[in-house]
Amino acid sequence: MLSHTDNSSYTFSSSTSTSNNTSDHTISSISYGEEPLMLSGQFMDDLSIIDDLYEMYGNDIETFVDKEDVAMTARFVASKEKVLHGLQRAELQYIEELNQFQTKYTSFISEWLHDSTKMTDKPPTGFLRGFDDLIQTHRLFFQAISDRMNMWGPTQLVSDVFLSFLPTLDVYDTFYKGYSDIIVSLHRLYAIPAFVKNLETQTGPDALNDLLRYIRLPLQRMQTYVDCLVHLIQYTDPCHIDYEGLKNALVAFKEIVADREEASIDADRHFRCLEVSRSIVNSPVEVTATRRLLLKAKFIKVDLDNLSSTDDVYTYILYNDQLIFCKSNGSKKQRKLLYKGSLDLATSELRTLSAALCAKLVETRRPLLSFSKSKRAEVTVKPSAYGFEFLTSNQTVTDSLPTNLENATAATKTSSNAYRKRHMIRTHTQEEQKLWVDTVAKVMQHMRWLHANQSFA
Repeated sequence: MLSHTDNSSYTFSSSTSTSNNTSDHTISSISYGEEPLMLSGQFMDDLSIIDDLYEMYGNDIETFVDKEDVAMTARFVASKEKVLHGLQRAELQYIEELNQFQTKYTSFISEWLHDSTKMTDKPPTGFLRGFDDLIQTHRLFFQAISDRMNMWGPTQLVSDVFLSFLPTLDVYDTFYKGYSDIIVSLHRLYAIPAFVKNLETQTGPDALNDLLRYIRLPLQRMQTYVDCLVHLIQYTDPCHIDYEGLKNALVAFKEIVADREEASIDADRHFRCLEVSRSIVNSPVEVTATRRLLLKAKFIKVDLDNLSSTDDVYTYILYNDQLIFCKSNGSKKQRKLLYKGSLDLATSELRTLSAALCAKLVETRRPLLSFSKSKRAEVTVKPSAYGFEFLTSNQTVTDSLPTNLENATAATKTSSNAYRKRHMIRTHTQEEQKLWVDTVAKVMQHMRWLHANQSFA
């Protein structure tokens, strides 16, 4: 007997995902779901497929397969066809967007990159030409899938199309190798007012955002085919001639995703450096070949004179070599971040906030009359607080430390007449606290290693 798991919607996305509280660009999402009156349409499809089965096997089919299995086989065939139609549309849109990048930006950027008066380094034109290879590769795959769909039937094979597609994906290795160069080059071009002005004149006011979107487009493309193969296997009977082929294709595509995972993550972190640099006013952080953006989130900077205050919200941005914090400009039309400062990761001490200190963060200052309230209010469960802090030696104290604060001795003078400067950050969850503390600790360890090795150099 065939098993069946109902899934009425299949989605294959051309988007790239990011985590760690950074902004994402959702490039496209193709969803193939049930439409009004789809039930009757599905029923007619099932009948057509059943007719095909009878045409192949004749009336003898009823002697070795019961009618329920025939109907279920028909539904599986229809479901697989629906999955492949969704992939077709996603693939076509991906190709169209790659073409749009070629049409709108490639020639324009190449001209600026070749202008020796504007760029001093060797221009990464190979990366731009690589988009031609991507387009050609995906056109061939789209055509192969379309050819199979034109002769779709119960015994149709598709695993060989995916397996033949695998060797052509080497074009993505070229894409990743040139990614760092194009990111740095675009950062330098963005610093030229004439480039930005001409780009907006040629392609419209959203040209800069569109350009970044296209540059990021191919980073997570391989996951699309993994998702598709998972659905195809779900709707393929283990006795089907294509079942093992589909499983082998899935294993191969998962290996590709795993092999390119490190390169993909690194490219995405580099992309986010460029993306964030466009939104920060007066940022001293340059986009370089080695700098990567690791984490970005909005947290509360604890007011040391009023620990429970939640008004001081900053955006913290952690790179692989420094940590900066910014304030929103408050504009709804043109949202920008105003650079406010940085924390010295090479010399600072990092530690999580203690339970006693976290308890102080959620305390509220009650007026005198509040003591007359009922006892029921006193047993109300208080919200939890989490966070971490940096302690840095400095000749001046910019944040005064209240005398009743735990570990207040950290503010005393040292033998070198320096003070311990305290920067306290309150996170929203314990998971955020752990993620940031663990990641910052690794960056600090790396910074200290670099500092020590430079000292001996």
